[in-house]
Amino acid sequence: MLTRPSLYRILLLMVLLLILGAIPGWAQKRALVQTKWNRSDGMRDGEDIYFLSSYSLYLPGKVIIPMFVVTNARYLYRDLSLYRISGEGREELERVWSLGPDDSGKVVNLQSCRHVRSGDKFYFSWGGGWDKEKKEGIPRLLEYNLLTAEALFFKDARILGEISEGLDYQHPYRLKQSIVWGYAGLQPLSEWGLPSPLEYSSRNPSFLKKVILEQKADRRFRSDALAELDARGESKILRKILAEFEKVDDAAQRKIYSTKWEVLIRMSATLRGDSPPDIFSAAFDNETETLQGFLDAGADPDSSDEAGRTLLMYAVLGEAPDTMSLLFEADQDRGERQLRTLF
Repeated sequence: MLTRPSLYRILLLMVLLLILGAIPGWAQKRALVQTKWNRSDGMRDGEDIYFLSSYSLYLPGKVIIPMFVVTNARYLYRDLSLYRISGEGREELERVWSLGPDDSGKVVNLQSCRHVRSGDKFYFSWGGGWDKEKKEGIPRLLEYNLLTAEALFFKDARILGEISEGLDYQHPYRLKQSIVWGYAGLQPLSEWGLPSPLEYSSRNPSFLKKVILEQKADRRFRSDALAELDARGESKILRKILAEFEKVDDAAQRKIYSTKWEVLIRMSATLRGDSPPDIFSAAFDNETETLQGFLDAGADPDSSDEAGRTLLMYAVLGEAPDTMSLLFEADQDRGERQLRTLF
């Protein structure tokens, strides 16, 4: 039988382990891994665009004693890289330099990145360290040579003198982050060569169900969770998620579910099974010939399902560019109105 001093020692040891971040493996696998992702503005070189990206996966800290002790977040993956967007439609994404997880650090703020071009070299500078003696920030800096495709990383940009003094937020070669992200933001994580948070989290079906229902993670994680349930053929859980969505009374939440997640779940291979294609699945699957066949047979391009979801909504949520274009050509004004409703 444990004495009271022994219990105190055990409790103290548990608190110390948590403070030191010694979270056991079984706890990590059940925890929700979160993401941090930010980008710099871009720099143009002809038709090419260069920009920095910082992506990390981490376990958030746990509160042990409210307002007193909180464990530090545990970073599981970190990446700081320079990317180039190229191609005729700027659809090609290529990582041209990466600092690596050991040197990138946990604190990277690329939204305040400054730029300068000198000859055939681009310079990117961002905050990253702190000078205790001078009590000022230490700017990091990346030099990228456009001709040789070589990069140099400096932990303190101030050593470059004139170059660091010429760094600017409003450089003439600069493109706003929103424009850059319009080209790169919809690319799947596989195109970036980056891991999904699902790779570091639990794949337990009940956990994935909770993530989707309670919106405990970002869009990419929830999409990956749904894909995992679909790949495993978890029809019972997918139907339970739909049943929970139908119980939602809040109009705003209901709109989110009815226009996206219900469609994605209903269009999953698990729930569709061997059902013959209909006009909605054709729009979702980017099957232009099948969709055109329905339209030629007299189907209304403005058709909607029992919840009011239109064909164009199915095409958008299925990321189906060809059927989306086909429906737009049928009536562009109506299509624009539907998109405003969806977004």
